[in-house]
Amino acid sequence: MKTLSYKIKHDYDTSGFLCSYKHLLQEAIDIIWDNISWVEKEQRKHYYVRKPIPIIPMPRDFKRNLRNVLLKDWDYAKHYVDSERGKGYNTSSLMIPKALIGVRLRMPMSNYQS
Repeated sequence: MKTLSYKIKHDYDTSGFLCSYKHLLQEAIDIIWDNISWVEKEQRKHYYVRKPIPIIPMPRDFKRNLRNVLLKDWDYAKHYVDSERGKGYNTSSLMIPKALIGVRLRMPMSNYQS
């Protein structure tokens, strides 16, 4: 089976849509990141380490409220909001390891146990 694609010339201005789509993703990431709760847990490997563990909000009501907030100023189809919500969760989960490294590097030396 062969897939074909065709270029179709049109006069539609897609720059507004693409800009809105980008801002929608940023807003979704910001809302998810602001609602992450950080819990400190002790982990033992060879010695005890207090480590911040992020918990991403996953309940249905949070996702529904997030969708409603994102739909508030959205002029296009709703499925774009749903895909951006999923991308926001994916991006937030990918940002967590980098944030953990940053949190651990920025801890003052007095927090480390000797």
